[in-house]
Amino acid sequence: MLITFDLDFGDIRSFPVGSHSGVIVFRLHDQRWAALKEPSERLLESGLIDRLKKGLAVVDEIKIRIRFEEKK
Repeated sequence: MLITFDLDFGDIRSFPVGSHSGVIVFRLHDQRWAALKEPSERLLESGLIDRLKKGLAVVDEIKIRIRFEEKK
């Protein structure tokens, strides 16, 4: 799973859900390590990371948005 600040990885046209192992994009105004603590803890505590295989999560200061691979 890729964890990044690079917003380009959140573009599902370039990186469609299901075409990779999973991506977590942190979309934070403050990109210092200390600023990652609360959003990353929120993501871990949500339990969503366990279901993120081949999906996309965009985490900001307030919310977590997730796209999952559609089951066929």
